[in-house]
Amino acid sequence: MRTCSEKVIINFSAVEMLNRPPTGRDNGAYLSEVFNEWMNKYELIGDVRGLGLLWAIELVTDRKAKAKAFDIAEKIMYGCLESELNFKVSQGNIIQLSPPLTIAKEELDAGLGIIEAQLKEFS
Repeated sequence: MRTCSEKVIINFSAVEMLNRPPTGRDNGAYLSEVFNEWMNKYELIGDVRGLGLLWAIELVTDRKAKAKAFDIAEKIMYGCLESELNFKVSQGNIIQLSPPLTIAKEELDAGLGIIEAQLKEFS
């Protein structure tokens, strides 16, 4: 026979399994799909690298020459900041995204929408 505390733990475990939020792996796979679509859609994106919820989007003015898009990366960053989306730009042209592991898909989509609006503006 199980103790009362064992029963509570079992119940909480079952509730967690049924109502668990998306994991970093789930959202990471989603981001991979979105960013690969963006690469086909926007010549400004030279490369996309990532795993889980840690991603880098390299911005270029010419994909063949891999000419770094310093000015555009800065404009995109400040445009996103105006919409209250904050991220780091490294090496002058690489947008680094690392949302929290607990981010909801709706929040992720909102952030992606802000970034994509800026990509459209400067593509």
